[in-house]
Amino acid sequence: MAGSDGVATLLQQGLSNDFVMTARVVAALPLLFFVPGYVVLRSLGAARPLCYATFVSAIGISLSLVIVAGLVLNIFGALDGAGWFIALAPAAVIGYLILSPQRFAFKTIALMPAVAFGAAALLAAAAIEAARAGAIAQRQFAYTELWLLPADGASARTVIVGLFNQEELDVPYALELRSDDHVVARWPDLRLAAGERRSWIVPVPTAERRVEALLYRTDDGVSLYRRAWIDTR
Repeated sequence: MAGSDGVATLLQQGLSNDFVMTARVVAALPLLFFVPGYVVLRSLGAARPLCYATFVSAIGISLSLVIVAGLVLNIFGALDGAGWFIALAPAAVIGYLILSPQRFAFKTIALMPAVAFGAAALLAAAAIEAARAGAIAQRQFAYTELWLLPADGASARTVIVGLFNQEELDVPYALELRSDDHVVARWPDLRLAAGERRSWIVPVPTAERRVEALLYRTDDGVSLYRRAWIDTR
């Protein structure tokens, strides 16, 4: 009984995660890359029996229509699964009617055009994957904010030091507060969740030159990550 429950749990997890995601991607590919363009070609009477030229034209038109649909959905704040379904479902229905067996005809494709089409499809898939990886890795708006201010607005006998994690992920830090060359306070093991903000009020000895806060990211070596200071001269 326990074994069957374990198998059921594993199947449920697989179906609810990787399997379902893969199925959704596979089902969406024709809607994104073929059906809309082929529907347009058939409605204009420009689609010949399924051949290399029809494939290429349908893919190009489909990509253009999907881009326009994405812009329109973004204007209405509907750039999500439901919005895409509403935008692409009519194309799927019309495509099913057009691509029914009574209307669908194949034409023999010569070897070289087929090889060229296969190579182009592989290059397009590789380009899409590279662009996807780059978009995921792109975090140009991710940063950590560090600030250091006099607590009384004038002197540096008491300071406020603060952190704001805008890295879009949980980050471990180490923070050090110095007065001239002397360590006043140290936080060696700080962990802030994404979007979390913290601050501390710290009394410091009278500094001859400056009070300085040094911030390190402990998951990225020991190099200095941020620095803030107050000149007291």
